[in-house]
Amino acid sequence: MGRGVWVVVALGLMLSACYQVAPSVVEKGIAVPGWKDGVYGRDDGTQVDIRWDGDQGAYVVGAGGVVRLAPLSGDVYLADYQAERRIVMLARLESDGDVVFLTPSSQRETQVARSQGVSLRPGPIPRLDGSASAIRAYFAALATERGDLVEAGRLRWLHS
Repeated sequence: MGRGVWVVVALGLMLSACYQVAPSVVEKGIAVPGWKDGVYGRDDGTQVDIRWDGDQGAYVVGAGGVVRLAPLSGDVYLADYQAERRIVMLARLESDGDVVFLTPSSQRETQVARSQGVSLRPGPIPRLDGSASAIRAYFAALATERGDLVEAGRLRWLHS
């Protein structure tokens, strides 16, 4: 699967949970405790291999690109997916190894964007415009109000 196809696959999974951005939001990612390297699957049967690469400070996606994670609040992480486009989202690792993508309500999304000084442009993939620090602050504010976040997609851990 080519890099462009992977972006379409990933975006199809997380469309309502992700935002396109211009700046690098997570420069050096962390290895998440309990993360299982291996093959993950979507509900549509698509599978992708994801492995930690300490030299890059990122999880390498076998189909293309890397994902850098930064801790936010509790077990919620900011995920910065870097391939043909730069996509950022909130993610949580479940105890069974699944990765859950989280999204706020549209009202909360708009409210927090205004309070953090980022602009939010709607579209098939919403775009956040602002500095990297303002975008990080936006996601940190969302992560603190866990009751406003709902599951928008899931990658199921299949095997090593």
